[in-house]
Amino acid sequence: MIQLIRSEQFHKDLAEVLDWLYSRAVKDGKDPDSLEKNFKDDFLKTIGHLQSNPFMYSAYSSNNPTRRAVFFFGNYIIEYQLVPIQSRFGEEVEEVILASLIPARSERFDGAYEDLDVFELNEEE
Repeated sequence: MIQLIRSEQFHKDLAEVLDWLYSRAVKDGKDPDSLEKNFKDDFLKTIGHLQSNPFMYSAYSSNNPTRRAVFFFGNYIIEYQLVPIQSRFGEEVEEVILASLIPARSERFDGAYEDLDVFELNEEE
């Protein structure tokens, strides 16, 4: 079975998300325990899918092997990588590294569309 590795950043992100969901539910007058349970159920279902089929989601590009899984009604994104990176079949994957957990509508999530610095070389000078 494929081993799941959680990065320190992922642990931090998960704690922040759970804290935010709890405080938001209280603020909105909803049951925070019910919301947290729904989040955890969907999270565990998504993790189970990644473990059984790590190629379910494609990599950003050949230069960026990070993959992303969207869950909880499109509100959260799990960014993950496979080990070894060059794996092509599920049987070759040894680990899935959970790199980060990002709210989809946050400033932290740029995905594959991050702004890149482009430099032009003018060889005539």
